[in-house]
Amino acid sequence: MSDDYYQILGVSRGASQDEIARAYRKMARKYHPDVNPDDVSAKQRFQKVQGAFDVLSDPDKKNRYDQFGENFESFEGAGASQFGGMDLEQIFGGGAGGVDLETLLRQFGGPQHAGPQHAGPPRQGANRQDEIEVSFHTAVLGGDKQILVPGNTETPERINVKVPAGIENGKKIRVAGKGELSPGGGPPGDLLLKVRVAEHPCFRRRGLDLELDLPLTVAEAIRGAAIDLPTPYGVITLKVPPGTSGGSRLRVKDHGIRGVHSSGHLYAVVQIHVPQDVSGLEDGMLEKLESCYPENPRDGIRWE
Repeated sequence: MSDDYYQILGVSRGASQDEIARAYRKMARKYHPDVNPDDVSAKQRFQKVQGAFDVLSDPDKKNRYDQFGENFESFEGAGASQFGGMDLEQIFGGGAGGVDLETLLRQFGGPQHAGPQHAGPPRQGANRQDEIEVSFHTAVLGGDKQILVPGNTETPERINVKVPAGIENGKKIRVAGKGELSPGGGPPGDLLLKVRVAEHPCFRRRGLDLELDLPLTVAEAIRGAAIDLPTPYGVITLKVPPGTSGGSRLRVKDHGIRGVHSSGHLYAVVQIHVPQDVSGLEDGMLEKLESCYPENPRDGIRWE
């Protein structure tokens, strides 16, 4: 590969920082040692890609590289710029009568230029953001979700995501080690997945509580009934008291969202269904039913 940093990353000299970063990620995935564990040449290419990115992603280094080329670091500091990168001992002489090189370097470039530089630990890769949709059932009870994420090669990687029970819409799940690769050979970043919970055709969530509409016939509402009711934790028998009105909320204790410290309840909201065809009713039956109301049920409606 060429020693020209722009050619190493495959970008033009006028490339933006975003273009440089995208090119780096593509090349890093291709030549990363974890992807090519037995390929020495791939490791060498990765090191060149890393070196090129370290320079071109730093605006100050990039500017000096554009001016002076790959030896731009020789022109860094006052001492180097004044003497053009030449050997100072050749200018001032060495030995007993010469100028002490370490002292001279401290005068012009500071003590940091006289000794070896120690790089810090490699930084972690950047986190990656994404979204996943989970079913209402999975959000309530928890479960697994298979998704595809960008891998270290051109082929996407299939991973399993653990969805915790009771997760709310908009919350995030962290998947360790599935973010961007580290530019310095350190650990990769994490994948942060924003959860979007799909709607259920029957159930609704209200905090830790669950709700559903429960249709009853007129006879069931008047006489009372025992109804088989599906819940997230199995089918139960719900007792409907006699004389139950539409809009009543029948509670099933601890059958809502089961959290770490507390659990919600399930509420069945009664809806009374009246048959459309009442031609089979006996004469006077509706009048008898009407007489059972001691007062007008709409008397409590007020605007002010």
